[in-house]
This record gives sequence, structure tokens and C-alpha cells, in this order.
Amino acid sequence: MNAKLFAGLTTTAAALTLMSIAAPAEALSLTSSNFGNSGIIFDQDTEVEFTFWESHGKYKSIFGIIDTLSGQKFDLFSETRGYNPGSGEANDWKLTPEYIAVNPEFLSEPFKAVFKFTAGITYQLAYWGSNHTVDASAAKFQYDGTHTYLTTGPNWKGAQEFNTLTVDGSVIIGMEDGWERANKRGEGDFNDFIVSARLVSAADVPEPTATLALLGVGSAGLFGLRRRRAQSSI
Repeated sequence: MNAKLFAGLTTTAAALTLMSIAAPAEALSLTSSNFGNSGIIFDQDTEVEFTFWESHGKYKSIFGIIDTLSGQKFDLFSETRGYNPGSGEANDWKLTPEYIAVNPEFLSEPFKAVFKFTAGITYQLAYWGSNHTVDASAAKFQYDGTHTYLTTGPNWKGAQEFNTLTVDGSVIIGMEDGWERANKRGEGDFNDFIVSARLVSAADVPEPTATLALLGVGSAGLFGLRRRRAQSSI
């Protein structure tokens, strides 16, 4: 085979191969099958960005991730104080982002952390602290990006008040304190730690624009080669 023709075909084949690899990346998303109470597991290394919104709990807490095989814990967000004294029980001990420390190892932007999930390993989201034990299953996942939660405290005597958080393109996770659930205080409000999560990238998968550019290079090479061969035969 002509060496130039072989080179052109090789380029095109490589581009088509990359396109076939890139296809799953476009379809990849956070769903209950790979990101939920049953565990977090991906078939390729995947980065997910978490954003802290607010927490409602009287004691210092940590939000993080657990490798269920090794038991290793990765803390993402830590409260720097138990609660904002100005909020009190009337606002269920609300803390806003200025009272949150992000683990520098995972920091991407203020109040945001990016964690890389290794392919094939099952993880759990977890919430732990001075007044609770690790409770990896106490989470409510909202895949439509909207979460409505109670903002009044467990012993509040007035009318209950709620807030709705909407974050486009993200999954919202409301964590529930295991101690509160065990003692029937604030059970089911899922407001003790509220974060959102969005897919950042799947490692080793080229962007669609890069794939299309490679395909264009391969097609242009073949077209030019065919034209030159046609001219030389005249």
C-alpha cells in the first residue's frame, strides 16, 4: 500500500477510534445507578465537583466520602464552628459557607471541592462529627436539582418553615444526622448538611470538539491524497 495512503487511513482510523471512546462521555451523568444511597461507583475514573450550600446542626460536623473497601475517609467540608449564634434553634442552627473549611487537597474554588472517584471502587457519602457517628446511608439525593427542606428547629413551637434550593445541572444531596434520627429529633428533614454535585470530567476521554478536529484532519488528508493521485493520472 502507498505509504501516504496508509498514513491518511491511519489518521482517520485513529480519529474514529477516539470518537467511539468519546461517545460514553457525552452520555455519562450522575444517576441513581452510579451515584446514590446504594453507593457511588463508576466504570472509569471520574471527577465530581461538590459545592457547599448550608448546614443545620448544633454540633461541628464534617461532610466527606468513604472508600467502602478500605474504610478510608476523605473529608471535603468541615464546619469551623457548631452553629451561627445569630441563627439559633429558630433557624435550626444554620451555618452558611463562611463558616466552612474546604480540605485544601480537594479545593477547586471557594466552597467547592473536586474529588476523583477511582474506577471500579465503591464509595459512600458520609456525614460525621463530635455528636454523630458515620452514617453513609443517611442522604437524600435529588437528581432534578431541587431540594425542599425544613428550616425550623426540631423543638420549634411555631409554624414549620421550609426553603427550596435549586441548582441547575447538579444533584442536590441533603444529609441527615444519624443521632437525630435515632432520637427522633428533626427526623427526615435532610438539612444537616446540604451540598450539590456535578460531573466535572471522566479521565482519559477526549472532549468532543477535539475528536471532531482529529476527524477533520484525517478526512482532509484523504481528500487531498485522492486529488493528487487523480491529477497524476491525467
